[in-house]
Amino acid sequence: MKAFPAKSRSAAGIPVAWFSRSARLGLVLTAFLLPASPAAGFVFNEPTVRQIAPETVPFDWSAQKCTNDDIPDQPARAFREANGTINFVDTHHTMWRSTTTNLTTLSHRCSPVMMNSHNNTDPSMYDDKEWIGAPWTSDGTTVYAVSHSEYQGWRHAPGGYCISSGEPFSDKQKCWQNALTLVTSTNGGSTFSHTTAPSHLVAGSPTRWERGNGPLGFFQPSHIVKGQDGWHYLMARVMGGSQPLGSCVLRSRNVADPTSWRGWSGTGFTVTFPSPYLSTLDPAQHVCQPATPQHIGTLSESLGWSTYFKKWVLVGSADNADTVSGPGFYFYTSDDLINWSQAKLLMEAELPWTRWASGPTCSSPASTSTRAAPPSTGT
Repeated sequence: MKAFPAKSRSAAGIPVAWFSRSARLGLVLTAFLLPASPAAGFVFNEPTVRQIAPETVPFDWSAQKCTNDDIPDQPARAFREANGTINFVDTHHTMWRSTTTNLTTLSHRCSPVMMNSHNNTDPSMYDDKEWIGAPWTSDGTTVYAVSHSEYQGWRHAPGGYCISSGEPFSDKQKCWQNALTLVTSTNGGSTFSHTTAPSHLVAGSPTRWERGNGPLGFFQPSHIVKGQDGWHYLMARVMGGSQPLGSCVLRSRNVADPTSWRGWSGTGFTVTFPSPYLSTLDPAQHVCQPATPQHIGTLSESLGWSTYFKKWVLVGSADNADTVSGPGFYFYTSDDLINWSQAKLLMEAELPWTRWASGPTCSSPASTSTRAAPPSTGT
């Protein structure tokens, strides 16, 4: 694949420097979910990474929540409206936004709701639970977003691998099908909706949902980034069935068209992602080859261009990575989004699953329904 440097600004009109700030805010939000400690406890990989400002809490759940389930449940995302207002999103399956002019002081908005999930019980609709994951706008008015879409079969088909209570989550995951879908806002990100399901499907498993064959599909899309070649790119965790475990790179010329995305085949972006419910598919013909799994594993959360390294940078959390061990946040660099460097420590930090080992989900104190943690199967 030909290397392509990024533009100095994202298509959202936000300087690339905002990437590091929004990612850092996401880390602070993650830390906010942990019990308070007497010291910040963050150790940065200086001099490559350095804290240059005091830590702030952009969202206080006890004081600012819209409902008990209004919790940070996605990596932090930001995009700019046409009027200059920055929208900050770290959504749950009922989605609210915060707005700001500086990404430091946020106003959390409970009205209107950005988007509700439809809880569709039909797995072929890809319309059960959705999380806005990857917003993109070129004009600040029309905003497209690729969402993380879960079919939570353990809620809809109880009985044998899908029991709604009293079953370990490792068994419930066997009824989990995940996909990427497209949602759109025409009012600067105030509200989002999608076309009639399942026409909003971007990418999913070529295998139909069956009791016990999960988890499978596409999980947790990264930011959408644009190269100087004019293509839009994103990464997503992939697994299940004939799909090798890892992180898939997808690209599109037209983010408004959910069918336009193509995955990396190992030699080019030729892999298509049609719905297996609309026609009979050969799963082997729809496999995305993961990008450097020996280094990045299944990492896909935060992707951007570094004006310091002049490379793509991928950031995420892990309790160990490559030859580096210990919980914290790591980063990787790449010239082409396919071939990634070994891990480098960004920041040491205790993670929810290293602080608490008793459960697979992270929730607010009063939350009763949170997004299931993505399958813990790699970096």
